[in-house]
Amino acid sequence: MLNLPNLKKLKIALLLVAVAISIMAIFFIFPKNISRLWIFGLILLADVYLWNSFKKVFRRNSGSPFYFFRVFYWFPEIMMVALLAIALFFRNVDAQNTLSSFVIGIAMMVFGAKIMAFFIISFEFLTRIFSWISMSFVDGKILWKFPVPRKKRIIKASLYLFYFLFFLFICGIFNTHRFEVKKEIVQTENLPQAFDGLKVVQISDIHLVSWILPRKMEKVVEKINELNPDIVAFTGDMVSFKSVEMLPYIDILSKVKAKYGVFTILGNHDYGDYVNWKNDEEKVQNFEDIITYYKQTSWVLLRNENRRIYSSDSSSSIVVAGVENWSASKRFHGIGNADLALKNVSDDDFVIFLSHDPSHWEYLMKKNTPIDLTLSGHTHAMQFGIDCCGIKWSPVSWVYKYWAGLYVNESSARKQKLYVNVGLGTVGFVSRVGFLPEITLLELQRSTDN
Repeated sequence: MLNLPNLKKLKIALLLVAVAISIMAIFFIFPKNISRLWIFGLILLADVYLWNSFKKVFRRNSGSPFYFFRVFYWFPEIMMVALLAIALFFRNVDAQNTLSSFVIGIAMMVFGAKIMAFFIISFEFLTRIFSWISMSFVDGKILWKFPVPRKKRIIKASLYLFYFLFFLFICGIFNTHRFEVKKEIVQTENLPQAFDGLKVVQISDIHLVSWILPRKMEKVVEKINELNPDIVAFTGDMVSFKSVEMLPYIDILSKVKAKYGVFTILGNHDYGDYVNWKNDEEKVQNFEDIITYYKQTSWVLLRNENRRIYSSDSSSSIVVAGVENWSASKRFHGIGNADLALKNVSDDDFVIFLSHDPSHWEYLMKKNTPIDLTLSGHTHAMQFGIDCCGIKWSPVSWVYKYWAGLYVNESSARKQKLYVNVGLGTVGFVSRVGFLPEITLLELQRSTDN
């Protein structure tokens, strides 16, 4: 029988092996994240540190409470190892379907709650470091002493935060299909008189693998049609992984109606970069299938191109242009070409520009590109934040300057505008807290301001 010291060493060794396998699983299932290996490594090390802290709360307890918490705490790592095993040993089983995405989503909720709890634990750790630094001696006297909170209180506080956040995320599951219609009046001087009052409905980031029941999408389509739009604009990320996600929804999506048409672009997930394909040919075929499925819906897919829309009397026109995915971040595709998308468009034209990533807008503004209204998505508002009582915040604001709602470039002559839709589907954890799935109704009005 192993003695206690050896048993402890064995547990540590097994834990390190589990961490290593978890990292392998993450990058086997999500190969796009391979460049962020060091980030996941740090997160998992922090995970181990947090676990060792939480154990102290349960030290005096015995029996099922501790063992239940242990399984609950390591659930994300258990799921990652299980999915890796499925992908490696059951080649014919698709590990990237709705069920697995939902399981991964639950795991991500636990993981997200742990990250926030770690910040509380690390506060106590940092105060101890500052306290050690502050122990400066001059003539044998302490100059000043940094106060250190009691470690056990901090651990309990972080544990309660962990429970609270996970409970909040679980409640947020019921929000994933509780979409809301947000209405915005957009005033612009460049809009032709014949298009005054034009109604544009924007949807974005559907991520079909996150939809358990097709009838939920039917309700979305019914609501869009009730708004009687002149134009419907979808700003990318129809799927999360593969084109087959579209198959059960083609007939439903084809029922979206708009006076001048339904226009769409591709998002970063639509290129199949988040799948470990057997070969390049399989990936190319997947992309071609997405193009084919879009044609079956009768949506107009804009790939660095534009369409001119004429008024009923043909006296004036506006332009809807769309680009392939473009991002200021090197982690995402940068193949969007605004110059190509605006070919044969004059400076006098009113332009609605579709670009999945809102970071593109800032780049276009620096180039003074003649665009009146840009529509984007991509951020999801990180599916977590606060949007009430005059407070609008999400952790995604640390990454994106423009991440939700309407923005105006007051310094431009045309007062160019951007609207960022927070999406209809989910990616990562299957929950929405603070920001509901969104259908946007933009009413364009001709402004007479000088």
